[in-house]
Amino acid sequence: MVGIVPVMFSPSSKGRLTDRDLERFPGDSLFDRLGRAVCHAGCLPRKELYEAWEMARRVRRVFRGGRIVDLAAGHGLLAHVLLILDNSSPQALAVDTTLPPSSGRLHEVLAGAWPRLKGARPFRGTSARVSRALRA
Repeated sequence: MVGIVPVMFSPSSKGRLTDRDLERFPGDSLFDRLGRAVCHAGCLPRKELYEAWEMARRVRRVFRGGRIVDLAAGHGLLAHVLLILDNSSPQALAVDTTLPPSSGRLHEVLAGAWPRLKGARPFRGTSARVSRALRA
């Protein structure tokens, strides 16, 4: 056998990222650091990482600073990534009707990697109208 062929990695997979996937994010880039943190959390599908990263990059090309509002946020990864990408945004609000129990775990892991996020727990679960959440 000449060498080991790496297993293909589909970014659109709904398989959960875990510590077994750490080697897939070996670099020092911000995306690789984020990928390793999400792997440590062990609660997000692979596709969520790639979708949140791409959306955050596109949003930050157009908008900078100000309040971040992530509607239908799920785990709130997009809100966290936007805060990581833009130090001038003071806060984020991630709103969803039901927050997954593991959203707290994701926040803890990301705040461990980016201490600036420790004070910003950007979640709000609400079954009420979203407009009330935005006024808070």
